[in-house]
This record gives sequence, structure tokens and C-alpha cells, in this order.
Amino acid sequence: MQILKCFSVVMVMLGVAAGAEEKRENVIMQVENSWGEAYKNQDKAKLEKLLTSDFVFVDEDGKLMKKAEYIDSVTKIKVRSFQNFEHEVRFYGSVAVAVIRSVWNYTVDGKEVTAEFRSTDVFQKRGGAWQVVSSQDTRVAKK
Repeated sequence: MQILKCFSVVMVMLGVAAGAEEKRENVIMQVENSWGEAYKNQDKAKLEKLLTSDFVFVDEDGKLMKKAEYIDSVTKIKVRSFQNFEHEVRFYGSVAVAVIRSVWNYTVDGKEVTAEFRSTDVFQKRGGAWQVVSSQDTRVAKK
């Protein structure tokens, strides 16, 4: 009987831990989606808040952009829509690493583009809020 009680307590604790992990993952995905919406809406003020002061971005061609250049880039691309899916999030204390698969529909230099990306995004909890520290995009090859 004691073993059954101990087993029940352990299972409840594991369920609580799994629920907490899922909640943290949902928070990161909310930040991820807010970031995409801010980029889509060319909301520079929102991007200022979501990205850390030392934010760096590596685009699909390997170009490195710091925060100011990245934020300025939102006016060069007109995003029509985006969808994040197939995400994995891992936590390391106050740091989270998200690997995301997404599809973006946008216009750049007058050309309409639909592209699928695999991104690795690093977040850090600063001042009680999760912010994006760095991001790297790789375009998924068409089959």
C-alpha cells in the first residue's frame, strides 16, 4: 500500500512538472508569434522590446545583422502572412532555445515570395520577461 501511495505521489509530481514545462514552452511560442507579428506589421517599437540590446540575426545567406540593422530591415520586406509550426523548445535556466519550422509569404524588391525556414532562436529571461537574444534562419530546400 505504501508503495502505491509513493508511486501515486511521484506520478502527480511528474504531471505537475510536465505541465509547468508545457506552460514555459507556450510562453516562448507566444513571444515567437509576437515577434513574427511585429515584423509583419513593421512595428519597430514592439521589436525594440522583444529583442535584447545585444541581439544578433544571421539570415539565410549568412549575413550578420545587429539589432538596429535588423529593425530597420522591416521596412524592406512586406510580410503578407507567416505560420510557425514543428517547434521544439529546450530550457537551460534563464535561457531557452527554440527550433522552429515556418512558412513566410512576403514581397521583397517587388517580387512575391513564399519560403519555408528552419530557425534556431535563443531567448533569455531578463527583468521577468523573455526576450530574443539571437536568431539564425536556414531556408528549407524545395523538394
